[in-house]
Amino acid sequence: MNFYSIPLSRLLFFVFTLSLIVYSAATFTYSEYISKKASEEIAKNQLELLTYSISDHLKTHMQLGGDVNIFRAKVENLKDLRQELDIQIYRTDTINNTFYDSRFEQSVNRPADVEMAFNTGEDQFTVTETLLRYIRPMHSTKECLHCHLNAKLDQVLGVVSVTSSAYTMRGAIERTQRGLIIINYLFSVSILIISFIVIERLVAAPVRKLSSQLKERTESGNYDHLDNKEKAFSREINELHSNFASLLDRLRHNYTVMQDMANTDALTGLLNRRGFMPRLETEIKRAKRYENSLALISLDLNDFKPINDECGHAAGDRCLASVAEAIKHMLREEAVLARVGGDEFLAVVPNLTAPDKATDIARRIEAAISSSIIDCGDGERFVTASVGWAIYPSDGKDAVQLERIADQRMYDAKRQSRRR
Repeated sequence: MNFYSIPLSRLLFFVFTLSLIVYSAATFTYSEYISKKASEEIAKNQLELLTYSISDHLKTHMQLGGDVNIFRAKVENLKDLRQELDIQIYRTDTINNTFYDSRFEQSVNRPADVEMAFNTGEDQFTVTETLLRYIRPMHSTKECLHCHLNAKLDQVLGVVSVTSSAYTMRGAIERTQRGLIIINYLFSVSILIISFIVIERLVAAPVRKLSSQLKERTESGNYDHLDNKEKAFSREINELHSNFASLLDRLRHNYTVMQDMANTDALTGLLNRRGFMPRLETEIKRAKRYENSLALISLDLNDFKPINDECGHAAGDRCLASVAEAIKHMLREEAVLARVGGDEFLAVVPNLTAPDKATDIARRIEAAISSSIIDCGDGERFVTASVGWAIYPSDGKDAVQLERIADQRMYDAKRQSRRR
C-alpha cells in the first residue's frame, strides 16, 4: 500500500480512527486501574470513619463507667449492626481475664493484621480480592486506668476491626466511576469526531477542490484563472490557492507565447502552415454558412535561390521580409497571409465578390513583389513571383482541394514564366 497516494480525507480518517482506538484502549485500561485504586481509597475512608466511630463510642461508654454486661451487650449488638459488615472487638488476654470469661477470646484466634495492630499500635488496612478490613487499636488513657489497674498509659487494650465484602464496598463506587468514565469517553469521542469533520471541511475539502480544478485544467489544457470565491478559514490554504493561481497565470502566459511561436514564422512575423490551416478551415466554414466565396492564393518566388546563394542568407532573409511586407500592404485587412515554406506563401481572401477578382489579386501581388528591391552590396536585385489561386466553392469545398488546385495553377504559371 502506497501511503503517498492516499487521499487526504482518507488519511485524516485513518489517523482519527487510529487515535480513537488508542485513546479507547488507554482510557479503559487506565480507568480500570484508577477505578480500582479510587474505590479502594474511598472504601478505606468509609471503613476508617466507621471504625473510628465504633471505637470512640465504646471508649466513651467505658470512660463513663458503664456496666460490664451492658458493654458486652453493646459489643454483640455492633456485630449485628449491618449484615454486609463484620465488626469484631479484640482485647488483650489480660483484659479478657479481668472483665470477661477467659473462654471469650484468646490471642490465638486473632488474624495476622489484628496481631500487627496490637504489636505496632497503628491502624491497619487490609485489601484482598474478597474483602477489605480496617483495624484501629484502642489505646489506654488516664480515664481507662481507673478500671484497668494493671494497664499502662497509651497501652493497646484492644482493637476494633470492621471487615466488608470487596464487592459490597467497591461495587457501588465502581459503577458510579464507570458511568462517569463512559460519559467522559462519549464526550471525548464526540470531540474527536467534530474535530475530524472540522479539519476535513477546513483543510481536506479546499485542498481537494484545488486539486480537482488543477486536474481539470491540466486535462483540458485550459489555464484560466482559478476561482476562489469561497475563502478558506486557513491562511495557508488561501496562500496555497493564491500561489497556484499565480502559477497558472504564468503558465497561461507562457502557453500563449509558445502557441504564438509555434504558429508564427519568426522571420516575417506571418503565420506558418501550422497556424494558417486552422484559419483557412474557419474561413471555409464561414463562407459556407453565409454562402460566400473566398480565394486561396498560392505563390512562390522566382530567382530567389541566386539571391540567397550569391548575396548570403542575410540578404535572402531581407528579401523574404520585404516580400511579406509588400503582400501585406496590398491585401485587405481581413485577408490572412502565411509563409508556409522557404519562399512559398499562402493567402486566403474571404468575401470574394466575383471569381475574376482572384485574377486581379494575383496580378497585384505579382506587381507588389516585382517592385521590391533587394540590396546585395554589389548592386540591386529584383525578384518575381509565380501566383496561382483556387475559388471556393467552384474549385473545391475543402482546404485540401483548394490548396491542390492553387498549387497546380502556381506551378503552371512558373513553367510559363520560364518559357519566356
